[in-house]
Amino acid sequence: MKSIFLLLLVLLSNAASAQVQNTPVTDAKEIIGCWERVDFSDEAKKMMNEIEPWPIRYQWFCFESDGMLSTYASSKPANLTAAKLRDLLKSLPKTFSYSVLPQSIIKTEALSGKETLHWGAAFLGTSRAFDQKVIEKGTLIMSLFDQKKNKPVYWRYLKRVQ
Repeated sequence: MKSIFLLLLVLLSNAASAQVQNTPVTDAKEIIGCWERVDFSDEAKKMMNEIEPWPIRYQWFCFESDGMLSTYASSKPANLTAAKLRDLLKSLPKTFSYSVLPQSIIKTEALSGKETLHWGAAFLGTSRAFDQKVIEKGTLIMSLFDQKKNKPVYWRYLKRVQ
């Protein structure tokens, strides 16, 4: 429980220093829908992330109302709407579920039981310029926390796909 509190504290500290509060994720209804990972430059990714567990450059995620999480990745950019993305994903087997836990944690779990991750999660409280682009208010920020290192080691910024 202490590590979850530390994760939340770190996740929200960037916003506090800018006098703007990020909004914690508190309910699964807030994240239902499709999201695209913000594509940062390689230099920015190296500054943000100590690890890169999913190195495919372009990634999309759909959190469904039934608790299922579908993912799609590509080495090439694509302009996908939520409808196009769901159409692509419907032919793929369902492999992950998700739930929103107290203290702004999103738990993702492989249906195989081989992987369970706990993500600190919040919505960006105000738009910000970073890496020569504007990261919009409402962007979903997810981070993985390394308990041994006592810090986040991976950040994922997701923008909602309409």
